Amino acid sequence: MIIADLKEIAGRVYPARRRTQNIVGGMSPIQCQNFAIGNVTLEPNGGQVPWHNQEQEEVYIIIEGTCEMCLGEERQIVTAGQAAYIPPGVFHQLTNVGDPPARMMYSYGP
Repeated sequence: MIIADLKEIAGRVYPARRRTQNIVGGMSPIQCQNFAIGNVTLEPNGGQVPWHNQEQEEVYIIIEGTCEMCLGEERQIVTAGQAAYIPPGVFHQLTNVGDPPARMMYSYGP
């Protein structure tokens, strides 16, 4: 059995004030051919997943905190328990707008 344990996955810290830990794919012990999953912690008041796009559809699931989700021209506040669908090719960004750290998980088909 292969187990990915977030307590043991150091992940990577980026200049945009976020830490990304691969749960499936990347540096995780779990490797799948059809999808990837990750855990992202955004630092308070501005930690961010910067503008980017990709060929695959993706979902962001907010686990903790309050964030602003930008999807193309749209902007909306998303909070714990909500998920945002990101169509293929659409530029998007996620920013923590709260005082505590925010946490989200992503899933996409690589």
